[in-house]
This record gives sequence, C-alpha cells and structure tokens, in this order.
Amino acid sequence: GDANRAQLSTFLRVGCTQIVLSIFEDCPQMLSPLALADPRSATRWISEDPSLKAWVRLDDGRKMTALDLQEALWDASEAYGDVFGWDSVGGDTAGKMIMHEWRRAIDLLRRDPGTMKFELDWVARKHLMDVAIQRCGPNDPRVGGYVRSYGKCAADPKISMFARLPMRELIADDDIRLATARPPRSTRAALRVAMLNAPDAVAGNWDAVYATVNGQTVRYVLPPGPAIDRSAGSVNMTGASAGEIYQRYAGRYCVEPANSRIPLVASTPWLA
Repeated sequence: GDANRAQLSTFLRVGCTQIVLSIFEDCPQMLSPLALADPRSATRWISEDPSLKAWVRLDDGRKMTALDLQEALWDASEAYGDVFGWDSVGGDTAGKMIMHEWRRAIDLLRRDPGTMKFELDWVARKHLMDVAIQRCGPNDPRVGGYVRSYGKCAADPKISMFARLPMRELIADDDIRLATARPPRSTRAALRVAMLNAPDAVAGNWDAVYATVNGQTVRYVLPPGPAIDRSAGSVNMTGASAGEIYQRYAGRYCVEPANSRIPLVASTPWLA
C-alpha cells in the first residue's frame, strides 16, 4: 500500500518541499521568521486537526494555524522565485504550476476543505470516513477497513477505495506507464533503465548499477542529479554493455569493484 495516492498531494509535497529547501540553501533568512518554537509538537498537533483551526507557537511568540504557515511559506516562495527563478524545480513552467496549485489549495482549504475531497489524500480519507460513519455508524469496524483500504495500490475498486473515487489526475495513466520504461532522458532514471537493460547488468539500486566485466562484478555509481548530457542524444544503445552506456552518457564518474554485498534489485525493462 501507499499512504499517498492522490496525484496532487504528491505533486505539492515534492514541489513545495523542493522550493522551501532551495530557500534554505540560497536565502535562509527568508524563513527565519517562521521558525517553530516546538517543531515536533507542532507537527503532531497540526496533523491531528482536520478542522485546520489549531494554532502553533512560533519562536517569536506569534501564533499561526497550518494554513497561516502555508500562506507565509507561499509568500516567501513567490519572493524567492522572483529573484532566483525556478530552476530548482525544473524551470519556469513547473515552478509556476507548483505555485498556482499551492495557492489554489490554500484558498480552497480556507473556504471549505471538503471541496478538495477528490484532490488531496487526507481530505479524501476524511470524506470516506464521514460517509462510512453515516452509513454504518461510528462503532462499526467496517469504518476503519474502508479508510485503510484507500491506500492499497490496486486498480480494482473491490480492493481499494481510492479506485472508487473520481480523483483528479494531473498525469494520465498511459503517460505514467510510459515514463516507467522511458523516463525523461536528462534524468538519472533514464540512465539507470538503459544500463539495467544491458546484457551484462546483474542488479541495481537507486545509487548504482552492477554489471559483470571479465568475470568480476563492477559497480557503476550513478551521478547525482541529472545524469545525461542533453547533447548526447537519446539514451538508446541497444545491445551495448552497461559500461559502454555509462561511459557515453555519464563519463567515468565513479566505477569501482563491488566487493561488498550487492543490494539486489531485479533487472527489468520497466525499473525506473
């Protein structure tokens, strides 16, 4: 299962986090006024409040609700983007989309959280729970089962409640399936997939691909961040060895004997 199934939830979580981390790296003073007095308690307090009315205390003594904090982070992010641009999230198009969806979510949640029951995971779960309680009663054990089944990774609506809901899609299912086999060529995933499909590849993980060279297992460490030079063209070297693909698209970033135990991940055409 997966606790996060809604595409918008994942999009905002990854995109907003990346922007905020970029602010920490480039201009941390922009976030200093938002320091929490007790981050651990604040996280728990906010996560247990579906009404969105709970407040937490900041270092300077002010009180803010979760939406107040989101609003302040959005303002800081907009100011950051005006100065530094959106390269940290893939360019202007992606950055503007993140900011638009973030702003929209804040406004809708302030107005009525229920309007996002088919867009955000936590609102969808609350909607399921409310409906189940209305139909079965608050003490019926089926209520918990309905809510838990939301996270099951299955397309069958008999198994996953998520599959029964008309959740908003940002990316079509066909495009997702295509991306697992053909990731964007400027990403580590594209290099990983090409190397894992090589005839001498034996295993791989998120950081490296392992291949057999002259009877020895060699570990090719994947470069951090975008791994493939756009000028190198599409990653398409059918029949080439993992080493040949690596040298063409990543250079000799780091190649070393694999003396330690190999963390195996099956070599399959769709692994990304």
